[in-house]
Amino acid sequence: MLWLKKILAEQRIHFFDHLACMEDANFLTGFLSYQTAPTKYCNKSATLVNLNWERRELLSHWSLHRDHMEAELGLRGYRIPNRPLVLFYHPLKLIKILKKPSIQKFLASLGYGQCSSLEEYLAVLGAHFEREQCPHEIGIFLGYPLDDVRAYMEGAACTKCVGYWKCYNKACLSKMKFFVYDLSKFFVAGQVLAQN
Repeated sequence: MLWLKKILAEQRIHFFDHLACMEDANFLTGFLSYQTAPTKYCNKSATLVNLNWERRELLSHWSLHRDHMEAELGLRGYRIPNRPLVLFYHPLKLIKILKKPSIQKFLASLGYGQCSSLEEYLAVLGAHFEREQCPHEIGIFLGYPLDDVRAYMEGAACTKCVGYWKCYNKACLSKMKFFVYDLSKFFVAGQVLAQN
């Protein structure tokens, strides 16, 4: 397994070195394709991407070409107000998570009780980002397990593993998801490298 992790790490370095030589439009397309691969190709509901990139105007490029980029990615993007963050999500997967009774009850306790549409949930999330650096319930939108989001919010000290999120329960399942997500990025990186 270590040899595979080494291959993934080496390809990630090669991929970002390759991206660094691209102009902004191609850089953004490759970067977003890579970052959102778990959402596009796996069962992840969303990916939060920071578009504040040194010496690159990624946020303005995203704003100008949003419709084209969303179509190319096959995902929707929600810009977090007053932040260089975009939540890329698969609408059907995200609404399926948000409509689970346990999730609705949890989110209702955080101010989402009146939400009935995806747009309303995203608007409340955006408002929470205005008040907090990073509201903990973002984990729900990103598809993290509810028990892990709760444990993180409660300040639980005993993590079983760390990857795309801090896992406090079901470490084996989480590690498998982390690995599949990494493989999706490996696949996308290979595609981008082969095209250029």
